[in-house]
Amino acid sequence: MAKTRIPQVSGLENDGNYVFVAMDVYNAAGNATFAIRCRQADPALSEKECFQLLMEAINLENPEVLRYTLGGGRLSVSSANGEIVIGGSHPTFGLEPDRQKTAKVLRYAFPNRAVEILC
Repeated sequence: MAKTRIPQVSGLENDGNYVFVAMDVYNAAGNATFAIRCRQADPALSEKECFQLLMEAINLENPEVLRYTLGGGRLSVSSANGEIVIGGSHPTFGLEPDRQKTAKVLRYAFPNRAVEILC
């Protein structure tokens, strides 16, 4: 049986504003991988609606995989500034317990960008 690699960051593709959730994703052996899932924010939708669409997409992304949502917030991505800015919180789950860990994973996934934490 082929092993499925769980990407640590997904959904962050272009400049713009995103909502994100941080979660622990468990493999069949019960080992957790810290993962960040993102969805570009739609200005026509409320922040809560954007988070709802993100959570629905996550539930479709390998429904047999066990996940534990830790929290989340917003990301602002700018190529012009070469940075990713982390802020805000998920309306239901709040902030993830370790925002520094979120920043570290984003720095690893995007080594050519500065990652700043606003709150």
